[in-house]
Amino acid sequence: MVDLLFRLLSRTLRKDLVCDIMILSFPLPSMKPWYLSRTLLVNFLAAVAVFVQSQTGYAIPPELQAYGLVLLNMLLRTITDKELSV
Repeated sequence: MVDLLFRLLSRTLRKDLVCDIMILSFPLPSMKPWYLSRTLLVNFLAAVAVFVQSQTGYAIPPELQAYGLVLLNMLLRTITDKELSV
């Protein structure tokens, strides 16, 4: 669809004007830095928890850990409003 629009516009307008129109027509989503990501923070904390469990001998059943992490990631994915800039 975008390619078709670009081809149609390029036949009648100059190339630089077409690029300006494309940028204005399809704005980029707002982005946030990776270190502000709640999803990455939760996954990092989960990795730390696994490490602590391996060092202390206290362990939560792996199935419960997996279910909890999946549910948290699904919840965070539904409330995500910005992409990450890496």
